[in-house]
Amino acid sequence: MFQRTPSGSVLTSAGAKLVERAERIEALILDAREAIVDRDSSVSGTIRIGAPEVVGAMLLAPRLARLSKIHKGLAVQLAAMPHNFSLTKRETDMIIGLTPPDHARLVSRKLANYYLCAYASREYIAQAPDIRTMEDLYDHPLISYTDELVFSSYFDYLRIVLPYAVASFQSSSLIAQLNATVEGLGICILPHFMTRAHAELLPILPTLTTIRRSWYVIYNEEQRSLARIRAVSDFLSAEFKALRPLLTGEEPTAGIYAR
Repeated sequence: MFQRTPSGSVLTSAGAKLVERAERIEALILDAREAIVDRDSSVSGTIRIGAPEVVGAMLLAPRLARLSKIHKGLAVQLAAMPHNFSLTKRETDMIIGLTPPDHARLVSRKLANYYLCAYASREYIAQAPDIRTMEDLYDHPLISYTDELVFSSYFDYLRIVLPYAVASFQSSSLIAQLNATVEGLGICILPHFMTRAHAELLPILPTLTTIRRSWYVIYNEEQRSLARIRAVSDFLSAEFKALRPLLTGEEPTAGIYAR
């Protein structure tokens, strides 16, 4: 069933087949249980949600308390970290991802689009050389993810905007990158929703540096009929719909914001 490796035990192909069938049996048992109890009381048990660090810490955490109040029998766990969570390995029951799954046993629901662009602090802009074109950005200190630690190319925002850029400050944490930008360390590609609490940050060439990304809620197909999965999916869909003005930001304007 298992094969030992230097990093631990992994399932063999036979073990994976057994897990797949066991999950189907479990889903049927849970579905049968919830079919014979009151619908409201069936939204119970524990659900673990996996999400990128910023989404979990800044968007989900402040709102999941309300979910627990709505469904008092539901225990919510939030795993917020830069990590590719595995639904098949049962690391989480549900994840917030950037792309819909390509696995037949997984289902997804789009939550919202969000937008990013280059930002710098007023203090940095006041003392830095003028930025008029994209090429000018290469002459400035740049902030981005640590090359070896970015867990998905979808998060490598700087390389998308400036393909040949080399960041002078790198961190595996986008919150750390935000704080470095606030302190005037350089220019960073940041989501609009992260910068709204920092009036000292200004967008740089927003019509040229803007990126659009999307978030999806993803879970196992065998669990889609479970009341807690349905309830949390519906809750997240409603919450992200309400967040759309914050996620999309203001309509970009041409050029750098005036000093």
